[in-house]
Amino acid sequence: AQAAQQVADAVPYAVLSPPQLPDGWRATSARLTQGRWHLGVVTDDDEYVGLEQDQKSAATLVRQFAKGSKAAGQVDIAGSSWTERTASDGDVTYVRTEGELTTLVTGSVGRAELKDYVASLAVVSPR
Repeated sequence: AQAAQQVADAVPYAVLSPPQLPDGWRATSARLTQGRWHLGVVTDDDEYVGLEQDQKSAATLVRQFAKGSKAAGQVDIAGSSWTERTASDGDVTYVRTEGELTTLVTGSVGRAELKDYVASLAVVSPR
């Protein structure tokens, strides 16, 4: 949460982060690199979830973080429209672009768990 707050203070876009992780989940990486916010999380059964936010196109982030995934349609998560992508290894990715900001959430967790995680994301207010 502290890393997300520092990033929110440093970038010109609405930083997303889960206010609280599910029991047993833990953040393994949180960083700001050349304007890109990254939060990596491992679940209680060692599955991975990655959150990326950057002022780059969805295609660019997909190439970087969900390479080889295929668009599987639009889904509504917590009132927002996301593009769902699936990969041959079973990973699921949700991508949304608002203005110049693209948010990508990808993971090896099940689809329902990943949707719940995406739904939990909230804007971190700058100080």
